[in-house]
Amino acid sequence: MWPIPISSGPVCRCIAGDVPANADHLKHIGRSSAILADASNHQMLRFVGQKHYADARKALWSVPEPDAIRQQIAFHRLKAAISSGLGEPQNAVLEMRAALKLSPRDPKLSLATAVAEMQAGQCQDALERARNSGSSSTALAIVGDIEDKRGEYEAAAGAYQAGTRSGGLSHCTRRAN
Repeated sequence: MWPIPISSGPVCRCIAGDVPANADHLKHIGRSSAILADASNHQMLRFVGQKHYADARKALWSVPEPDAIRQQIAFHRLKAAISSGLGEPQNAVLEMRAALKLSPRDPKLSLATAVAEMQAGQCQDALERARNSGSSSTALAIVGDIEDKRGEYEAAAGAYQAGTRSGGLSHCTRRAN
């Protein structure tokens, strides 16, 4: 039975399935759009939702990769969220790229991959991927976050302003530095 939503914190949410309006919330992510549904996997999902990533990894160890593409994507996103939660951003990037290979035209998946790349310090890859993901307010916010992390404050401000003009960032508030 797929999908099963889970909850945790923002980076895990973005990687696992929800792209936050502000990629700075990566460390608080936690919802997946689809995860394995048998009884043993519910425990794994509960571990992720409670931020018990090491336990989730142990539970995931015995789970075979699913056959269906959508389920494979969710599987890799879950592995990426676990890696991110364990402070292994490079592994999270590898898992997100594996998911993206299965659906390379999915802009939300592309943005989630960009967020993982940004978290791993791969800002140039993240920036290119986010810029190529469209001009949605979410994409522009992520571009702004990446530019901010790179120290390109004018470019970050321009991306945030463009996102605000598109009407999608009105709910976001930014702290002035």
